[in-house]
Amino acid sequence: MSAKAITSALNAHLAAMADRPPTAWPNATFDPPSGLYIRVDGLPRETDAPMLGDDSALDYGGIYQITVMTPLGGYETAALDAVEQITDHFHRGDIGDGVRIRKTSVAPALKDGNRWAIPVSVYYRAILSGA
Repeated sequence: MSAKAITSALNAHLAAMADRPPTAWPNATFDPPSGLYIRVDGLPRETDAPMLGDDSALDYGGIYQITVMTPLGGYETAALDAVEQITDHFHRGDIGDGVRIRKTSVAPALKDGNRWAIPVSVYYRAILSGA
């Protein structure tokens, strides 16, 4: 398995979320709706080789960032509902293909152009065969 396969597993897990808002996937054409949507960004960390052998396991990890985007000037209720939906869906544990969710964390909201953005960080890890 590779970083590409790990990203695919994370994307598939998000795609399977019930009632998922419109989603801006990385490097994909997207016309933002006038209402709420989510934006996905991958923030992998350096891959580590914790063992000495040439074919030892590799330790992958990073942050799968899902940002809830809402129009400025509205109430946060719908955005916070979406945040809760995401954190519930990405609960701690295995999601398949050797990928494990370690935790989720919600960062403070911020203004992003004409939107209010609430970042949700999904911390993941996968220790996979190097062979």
